[in-house]
Amino acid sequence: MNSQLPAKQKAVVLHPAPTRNIRLEVVDVPKIEGPDDAIVRITLAGLCGSDLHAYRGLEPFNNPYVMGHELVGHVVALGTSFAPDAPEGRPELYRTLRLGDKVISPFTTSCMECEYCMDGFSSRCVYSRLFGSPLQPGAQAQYIRIPKAGGNLTRIRPDSEIGSIRDESLLLLADILPTGYHAANNGLKSRNIDHLRNRKPLLFAVVGLGPVGLCTVISALNILNSLPRHERPVSSSFLLVDTNASRRSNALRILKPTFYGLKGLCDVVEALDTQDATEWARERGGMHIACEVVGNNSALQLAYDLIRPFGVISSVGVHNAPQFPLSGDDLYNKNVSLTFGRCPARSLFDEACQVLLNHQELFGVGEGRLIERVISIGGEDGEQSVQEAYHHFDQGISGKVILDLWN
Repeated sequence: MNSQLPAKQKAVVLHPAPTRNIRLEVVDVPKIEGPDDAIVRITLAGLCGSDLHAYRGLEPFNNPYVMGHELVGHVVALGTSFAPDAPEGRPELYRTLRLGDKVISPFTTSCMECEYCMDGFSSRCVYSRLFGSPLQPGAQAQYIRIPKAGGNLTRIRPDSEIGSIRDESLLLLADILPTGYHAANNGLKSRNIDHLRNRKPLLFAVVGLGPVGLCTVISALNILNSLPRHERPVSSSFLLVDTNASRRSNALRILKPTFYGLKGLCDVVEALDTQDATEWARERGGMHIACEVVGNNSALQLAYDLIRPFGVISSVGVHNAPQFPLSGDDLYNKNVSLTFGRCPARSLFDEACQVLLNHQELFGVGEGRLIERVISIGGEDGEQSVQEAYHHFDQGISGKVILDLWN
């Protein structure tokens, strides 16, 4: 099943040398390669912090490739596995997905049929590949091929609860909102904080106040607010940490209305640089939870320095350094509970979607919202706009931006 597709498309392409060599180029439109494939016409694509690792030269590669791993779009071609009489044991979309359906894809391929996917660990799918990597062309393009699409994609029905949400907000479900939820949930579900329930205040730190950090805070508040009162801490204090002063002020501007709206759930909010944060935590005996969302050794070391004995470090940042900053002795002597690694975004779609529905006012576009702006790169000055977007995000000048390759 296919719509008539063009032969060429515009795409954001990263070249291996020198570093930060990003271009807008004309490349081939992808084709169906296997029976489980779908081709999606991309409406909007995201620019994510993990795109910056290869951009900065931290992930070596040899050949140019299409960037990006966040998308919302519409199905324009389907492999032969998609049919009304597809086997009942396979994911439902193999029987029901149609051309024209609006879909979201997580940032890695997830078949939802292997043992890891079935157990809720879709980030370790046996077919897993990262979109926007040398092995799998990415989403900052006009079209993309989605492997194992019947399991990987989520269809957005117009008559569903999320069907009325704007595409810009839906795109956050591809990566950063599930990842923020994963960071917060891994900390809050730890047995190391069970003793706080209805007895003591919770001290919760987030290291890194980019878009994923903001999603982590919002998700933590959503999880806490959903608990029965007898299972909550008596109150919560949030410590928001970033070396970038503009990100600290932006975080407070976006988040404080939500904090104020949940009086009794959260009593204290502080946004500090690393030195002041360490002192703030020390004066209070250390944090119970520190979520590290940056992906470098200094951030992970800071998370360790912030927590108290039996504290929890929940790390979702992409770490490229060859050496781990913490020793076994460090972890042992503080009785640290450490969770680490890639978010199973497809497995957590429903939970992340609920956070989006509960806080739609925060996940829009513009002042006081998580998405800073949508950048149109389909015109004659598109390459300059792409390069500026990457540069500003790399320097911490801008927050979350979304790319429109058609306008």
